Amino acid sequence: MKRPNFFIVGAPKCATTSLHAYLSQHPEIFMCKKEQHYFGSDLAFRAVRPSLEEYLGTFRQAEHEKRLGEAAVWYLYSKKAAQEIKAFCPDARIIIMLRDPVDMLYSYHSQLLYTGHEFISDFEEALKAENERKQGLRMPRDYLFPESLFYRDVASFAGQVERYYAQFDRDRILVILYDDLRSRVHEVYGHVLAFLDVDTRHTPDFAVANPNKVDRSAVLKWLLVEAPASLKVLLRPFVPRKLRQGVHELLYGLNVQYNTVVSGRVPLQPEVRNRLRRYFHADIVKLEGINRRDLSSWTRE
Repeated sequence: MKRPNFFIVGAPKCATTSLHAYLSQHPEIFMCKKEQHYFGSDLAFRAVRPSLEEYLGTFRQAEHEKRLGEAAVWYLYSKKAAQEIKAFCPDARIIIMLRDPVDMLYSYHSQLLYTGHEFISDFEEALKAENERKQGLRMPRDYLFPESLFYRDVASFAGQVERYYAQFDRDRILVILYDDLRSRVHEVYGHVLAFLDVDTRHTPDFAVANPNKVDRSAVLKWLLVEAPASLKVLLRPFVPRKLRQGVHELLYGLNVQYNTVVSGRVPLQPEVRNRLRRYFHADIVKLEGINRRDLSSWTRE
């Protein structure tokens, strides 16, 4: 069976979905569906992890493409994924996508609220809940895995990146910064294609993928996601399954509002931002040494 030979390993809200979409359009590249999470066995996902046969089956439709890739945002955070990928594909090429940790966390918290994996709407309060959550307290009814709510750990990138450099030669790893991809998308995309050793002349549709989303109605979101099971059981005898699914998807879509410059999320309070700047300072300085790149804009208050 066909096997992947490069991996986009995260982090969350760092434009992995956009890069996945761009690469999917290249004639020499096959990208399987995002977020397979076959690797990272230390993360206790509530979703069922695919078997090896199921995982490789996602590449079955690949034909003569030179590169087969997967993108999964939690491979970077996992303590085991780097080692597992190395054992699976020793010559793999690794793409790591990073972002200012403060901006990333604020966007990530918004994403969790939208998907129903977080119920604390106030960002600062969600940060304060981390210690309780590490004891199994104040957990939402639906969550990805417990550690996904340990916000500061998720955005402490130095140790996560270091694990990949410990497993792979430096020329097998490409680190992309979110701001670079946004401001110089053609140039950065060209670097990615050169790194993957495919035709660099290809230009995809650079439309934004996975923009930040919020709910128009919190009540409707509760009915769609958090409604008591008894209410859903009550409706089953009267509404056919396919109709229920169709109405659910329609209402879910209508309830989505995409953040724009005008209607975007309220900016993070300066005191909260500066507090997080100070918290991440040492980790960012360490990351600068690992990545050999100036990241001082991430520590500036």
